Amino acid sequence: MPSGSASYERVVAGLALYAVCSCPAALSQTRDVDPRLSVRVGAATTDNLARVPGVDSKSETFATTGIDIGFLRETPRARAYVDGTIDYYAYNSDEFSNETAGAIDTGLALRVLPDVFSWEFSERIDHARLDPFTPVGPGNSERINVFSTGPRIDIPLGDSSSFTLDGQYADRHYKEREALDGPNRAVSLQLARDFRQFQRLALVVTGQDIDFDDPASSRPYEIQDTYLAYERRTAADGLFALSGGTSRLRRDGETTSEPYFQMEWTRDITPRSSLSFRGGRSFESPTDYFDSATLDGYGTGGVEDTLLTADARMTTNARLTYTLTRQRAVFRVSRERFRERYEDDAFPEREVSQFSVGMDYRFTPLLLGNVLLADSREDYDVGTSNEERARAGLQRRLGRSWEGSLSFEYNRRDYDVGGSYHERRYILSIAWSPPREAR
Repeated sequence: MPSGSASYERVVAGLALYAVCSCPAALSQTRDVDPRLSVRVGAATTDNLARVPGVDSKSETFATTGIDIGFLRETPRARAYVDGTIDYYAYNSDEFSNETAGAIDTGLALRVLPDVFSWEFSERIDHARLDPFTPVGPGNSERINVFSTGPRIDIPLGDSSSFTLDGQYADRHYKEREALDGPNRAVSLQLARDFRQFQRLALVVTGQDIDFDDPASSRPYEIQDTYLAYERRTAADGLFALSGGTSRLRRDGETTSEPYFQMEWTRDITPRSSLSFRGGRSFESPTDYFDSATLDGYGTGGVEDTLLTADARMTTNARLTYTLTRQRAVFRVSRERFRERYEDDAFPEREVSQFSVGMDYRFTPLLLGNVLLADSREDYDVGTSNEERARAGLQRRLGRSWEGSLSFEYNRRDYDVGGSYHERRYILSIAWSPPREAR
């Protein structure tokens, strides 16, 4: 297990690669944003705010506030959006300073030649966990800003074929660890052909070049994927997508090749139930998760709350989801398994599994209730963590555009190496969204 500030810097350096995954060049044109504005206030109680071994733990009650915002404006020549959520934690403790958590994305696409050539800009403000071997909590986060820009070119090749080029240059900036600042460069080439109805075949080549201003923090490397992608959709919202090829990692003059595989499948079993599967295997950057791990604030856990390092990893994942829709209720059951192997032997292999059950129930046309139960387990060489999560809430429509909600969240996490905690949250929020007919 790595130790010392140098190891932690290598861990945090991995977060820089998130720019490549979270801000692709076409994001400004394709991101789906629900217009909304929500303001929430609440309180949380925990038996171990500092996330330290039990003998040194202290109980704490603190206040929370937050906003959830979505804005989208589109014209034939431009598309702009703001999307994200930010929370503020006011601790009643002299040991920790008040702080924020969450993520906000902004983007602008200038369509110089509509449907052919555009230039993209995006800015992301996010928070990353500094020490991956300490539970998410106060004092264990740092703000990261990522600005990216690049072109997107779509060239029609006849009536049913096209060539697409996405390019991106991203600049990372860390609030405290400036030595980890640096550029990301990414490019994607796609040659696609539509045939028959709702079917597409494409040859895709993607490349990522990740560098650091301070070479001592982490060794730069490249990831290249080459694969053939097939997609078939049905009129009943069914989907079958399969990609296969090669994933390559190049570092220090050496190249490692592994099979690339991705699959997504969705099908209606009955008129009221559906089954979906997503899975794959490829080289990935080590920052694909902190987006999900921070959007809900501390104690979210689950598969997204992962070990972060500066090293590339080979990832294998699979998720199966069943959905049942009744007259007043929607039930969901999900099972997910995740395994990753880091290329640097100093970091452990990990396996994460999660099982969740959720239900939305409409008591009246204006009153909706929801419940979520989740259990997850993370196994790796240096220890094991188990987490149980429960969430229940009520949502009440207050006219055509307004909604009020009250929710309760409970989170319990146990670590073999200490830092276990229980936490409860009570959240009251009021939200605005445009009437459906206006969207």
